[in-house]
This record gives sequence, C-alpha cells and structure tokens, in this order.
Amino acid sequence: MPIYEYDCLACGERFEISGSVAQGPRDARCPVCDGGDVRRHFGSLAVIHRGRRTPVPGELRPVDPGRLTADVARRYAAGTGDSAMTEVARRVDAGAGPAELKEFVSEVKADRQIRDGKRRGKK
Repeated sequence: MPIYEYDCLACGERFEISGSVAQGPRDARCPVCDGGDVRRHFGSLAVIHRGRRTPVPGELRPVDPGRLTADVARRYAAGTGDSAMTEVARRVDAGAGPAELKEFVSEVKADRQIRDGKRRGKK
C-alpha cells in the first residue's frame, strides 16, 4: 500500500498516510490540528523488490528516475514497436534530462498529429 506525504496548510505539519491510489488530499486530515486544508507532497519514489533480488526482499530503496524512465520506455517500445520510446531510452542513457525528454516527446506528438491529420484528409 502506498504511503502519501501531506503538508497541512493551517499549521505547517508534514505527515504521512497509508492509503489507496485513489485517495486524494481532500480525504486527509492533519493529525496535529485536525485541519482538512492539506496539500499532497511529492517526494522520492521507492520500490519494493520481491523474490531473490538484492537488497533483501521487501526492503524499500530509492529509485533512480533516469533508470526507471529508460526501463519503462524500453518495455513500452518492446511491447508496442514504438521507435520513439526506444529513442527516449537512448536519450536517457546519454544523459538527457526531463526538459529535453519533454521537448522530444512534444515534437513526436506534434509530428504524429500532423501525419494523422494528413491521412484523415486523404480519405
């Protein structure tokens, strides 16, 4: 079950709540002042590893966002054949940051919209 961090806007307390993915800030109340005016705080990711991997199964550890992005992009590309996602993984491996990746993906989307628009116009 995920652990969510919140900031209370009334008293400034930062607190954690275990909850479901669907749970949002409106469901949380500050344990110090019982205020409902809270904002979700986004911290670092952690992954629970199961099975025979190291570290010890079930142990939480920080995730490298670059490695995670490249891994997800490669898996998506393998499952769909999307060459743009292969390029995302390559760029991450070469050291591209979030801004550069966002720009690349925006360009790919724009090119695909233009291409798909031309195809629809020909029919």
